[in-house]
Amino acid sequence: MNELKDFLDYKFTVEDLKTHCRKLGIKPPSRKLEVEDAIIKFYEQPGWLEKYYESLNGYELEYTDLLVQHNFHPIEEDVKKLKEKYGIKEDYYSYSRKKDTLKYSIFGYIPEEFKEILLKLVPPIKVEFKNIIPEVKLDNYPMYLINHGESMDKFDNFVMFVNKNKVKVTEKNNYVTKSSCLKFIKEYLINDINRKSDMNEIRTSDDTIVFNGIVSLLLASKIIDIKDSYLVLGTNYKEYIKLNKIEKAKMLLDGYINSSSKIINEVKRLANYTFRVTYPNAPLTEPRKYILEYIKKMPINEWIASEDLFYMIRIKDIYFLRSYVGAVDYKSDYENWYYPAGFAMFDLQVVDSMLMDYLAILGIIDITISYTYSEYEDREYVYSDTIRLNEFGATVLGLIKEKSEIKEVKPLNVTKEFQIIIEESSKRMEYELYFERFLKSIEKDNKKTVFKLDFDGLATALDLGLDIDEIITYLFKECPDVPENVLGELLEWTKYIHQIEIKTVKILSCPPEVMNRLLELKKVNNLVECDKNSHIIIKKGKEKELKKLIERQNYLCEFKED
Repeated sequence: MNELKDFLDYKFTVEDLKTHCRKLGIKPPSRKLEVEDAIIKFYEQPGWLEKYYESLNGYELEYTDLLVQHNFHPIEEDVKKLKEKYGIKEDYYSYSRKKDTLKYSIFGYIPEEFKEILLKLVPPIKVEFKNIIPEVKLDNYPMYLINHGESMDKFDNFVMFVNKNKVKVTEKNNYVTKSSCLKFIKEYLINDINRKSDMNEIRTSDDTIVFNGIVSLLLASKIIDIKDSYLVLGTNYKEYIKLNKIEKAKMLLDGYINSSSKIINEVKRLANYTFRVTYPNAPLTEPRKYILEYIKKMPINEWIASEDLFYMIRIKDIYFLRSYVGAVDYKSDYENWYYPAGFAMFDLQVVDSMLMDYLAILGIIDITISYTYSEYEDREYVYSDTIRLNEFGATVLGLIKEKSEIKEVKPLNVTKEFQIIIEESSKRMEYELYFERFLKSIEKDNKKTVFKLDFDGLATALDLGLDIDEIITYLFKECPDVPENVLGELLEWTKYIHQIEIKTVKILSCPPEVMNRLLELKKVNNLVECDKNSHIIIKKGKEKELKKLIERQNYLCEFKED
């Protein structure tokens, strides 16, 4: 109580303290020190607050419950409704300390020890969502994300996209370049949206919702990585491709929750206003867990308004985010002067980013998105309007028991027509990642993928630095019965493997019988200077053209450092 006494002495006049004394039912002494002692003596009585709470009724009881349940930061609209209920008129233009009638409040200040007692006395508000929206007309929204586990296909597709393409990232921010972003969206028919305007005005891949979410979650989970300004397969991709959809989602969710601010930073994704934050790079692991706990309490497969979720978050802990990021204000001095960076303007934008940019992309929730217009910046922005915890998300979060999904391991099927057929099984993605690097896909649907096994594919593999012997060994291992005609052709294609080489000194070396056949070709003769046994000296700058001519004869040829 010594701290409280110092606070009373520093903060209030003797007349203020006398007013408070009368509220406590004490006849105030004349001297300030004696008034302070009288107040402290009252508060030191054992059980005074418990007895006082039991005596409350009407407005004072309901307001106390509201105050405590809102974690001592009551929502103004709720207080206003309560006052209207009891016919209490609010005078916004005058304030009198005599109006403060609650004994645990010292002109609005409530000591921490009083809060601790009140929290034990007042039953906590139950987190529940009763305002179910019976029907959401999706045609009324510019975009909606309804995944039900299908979002895993988007992640799988991007892993394979990285595997077979050079996906460059920008040097400054490590964003995937706009060209690669648009290529992926077009190739895999991704329904995306620019969170700052429309897709025709996209400036960087960071502007997108779906594409950015896919890339960020895969990076956070180390399924892909960045190396020398390009995306590459990461350390966890081999583990990822063996998992079923639920297991993949759990892996991505864990990566998201524990992601560093260098990869995922919801504070920096706010589009509507710009803020100054004390700790803009603070890890947000705990706030993400906090939001997920609320999502777990949502009804499964039922739509609710996003504002209902925001309301419950606001009630329980207004500082759930700021205890990590610190103080927040606008970068604009004008806005700072007239509008505080309140919970609705900053904190809920961060929550909206968690929902819209990551959890919806992961498929845990379904979400509808609407536009809002900022007159100050003359721009449109998107925000979540309604959300739904779907069955897939409930399974990922452990609310529904995961159905056993045991996929059989189907081996590769190589046909006489030189087709490699990959059917749906637990190893499908592994097979696709392996062969798509150098073979052309001629068919792909939900049931199977078909690659064309040809000489050009093996030549491509050789250009990529892949070991042809290793590829053939893998093919024989995964396919128990390679047709004889395919086997014979493979042996013919690889008969002179590692024997036909274009060396950096521009000399072609090959067996004599091959040399003789090549020199019969007029075009080959035009590219060489002379022949020396089994070596040909190549004219300057003609090595690539010569390599193509050799491969047209179905001889695998490789460049080699001498």
